Amino acid sequence: MALEAVTICLGTWNASRFVAQTLHSIQAQTYPHLHILIADDASDDATLATCAAIVGDDPRCHLIQRLENVGWCRNYADMLEQVETAYVCFAFHDDRMDPEYIAQLVAALEDEPSAVLAYSDLNFGVNHFVPLPGVYRQLDRVDHPTARLRSLIRMQGSWWIPFRGVARTKSAKRCIDSLRVDREESFSSDWIWLIRMAMLGSFIRVPKNMYQKNWLQSGVTSTNRWEFRDDYNLRTRCLKEIAMQRPVGWRQLVFVTLIEIVLLPMRRCLRRLRWWWFCSN
Repeated sequence: MALEAVTICLGTWNASRFVAQTLHSIQAQTYPHLHILIADDASDDATLATCAAIVGDDPRCHLIQRLENVGWCRNYADMLEQVETAYVCFAFHDDRMDPEYIAQLVAALEDEPSAVLAYSDLNFGVNHFVPLPGVYRQLDRVDHPTARLRSLIRMQGSWWIPFRGVARTKSAKRCIDSLRVDREESFSSDWIWLIRMAMLGSFIRVPKNMYQKNWLQSGVTSTNRWEFRDDYNLRTRCLKEIAMQRPVGWRQLVFVTLIEIVLLPMRRCLRRLRWWWFCSN
């Protein structure tokens, strides 16, 4: 049986110091039918030139230069809009993939036609952020959509890991509006996208460390200090998504989301204490 093609979407911004290792790991993938879409979000440094030099004459690669900064969400949404392959993967400019990463995730999806997304465990290379587990078991082969959504709404564990997996493009595009937001609303929009994806089908976890996550002091996650209103607006977006989409068990999910909003102040205090403890040790 012929293998379906995969497009890896790589968004870059001011990453000239570390994007080379990411691009090399993408080019080293063993999966034979690969397209690589790189979109530089109007970097102020030499990121675009670095990418162009590495890409060279690689026919799998297509490099896009944004004339103005649109923010990471719109950058990835615009790339996703251009994808024509059966599968898509979102890559990040400071991370690395093992050579078998795409091949094994595609194989997992081929074995499970009802699944919409496959992801692996990961390990941390450079981590200047709060330490988190590199394994996310909560959604692995959970068949009932209400159970999947309930887990995601509670943000249990390292919920962000599946966003780095391989997804079916048709499903990913059905959720594209979750990423078409302004920079001010980009806080954890990958969470909203995953919630929409969880409405469409199950997720598969491949229990192998095939991805290296690097959290750098200069990265977006480390430099941004999210305010209470960001958390509140994010939960409100989730509430609107559930009300509009009305998945199975949507009334229960609305209740769970409202509880999470009520608990926000306490959770934020605990997060600040955790951050203080990490920085002081």
